[in-house]
Amino acid sequence: MDILEFSKDFPLQVFPHGTILLEEGSRKNLLYVLLEGKIEISKGAVALASVATRGALLGEISLLTDMPHSATCRCVGEVKAYTIPVDASFFEKNPKFLLYIAKDLARKLNKATLSLTTTSESGAPRDPSELRRKTEQMDAILKELYE
Repeated sequence: MDILEFSKDFPLQVFPHGTILLEEGSRKNLLYVLLEGKIEISKGAVALASVATRGALLGEISLLTDMPHSATCRCVGEVKAYTIPVDASFFEKNPKFLLYIAKDLARKLNKATLSLTTTSESGAPRDPSELRRKTEQMDAILKELYE
């Protein structure tokens, strides 16, 4: 499935710098598909990541888990994104989109797992204390996933 092709039938919005698309603790029945720009993802006052990949999804975890957003997504500069309203029947009507989200989340989980378990970016072995800390993080993540 081409996520941008699927999204083109939904409203394309332009958001100015600083706009909060999703706020930690809130709930929106919206899914954003990034077309252009950069999004900062933060939890509390801590910036966790930035996303600038065309086709990146924002808000999917909250929609799938029926829980509030776990982080805040804020525009860095001007952002263009498709805004997809999601109601109770959206995924039933769009099963290929649901499969796309599942594959996207699996790729993200795999990437996170690899980053916790591989050598440093330079290829050098990780410091033993860093490796121990990362192993503890991975154990905690796996425990949460499988309980």
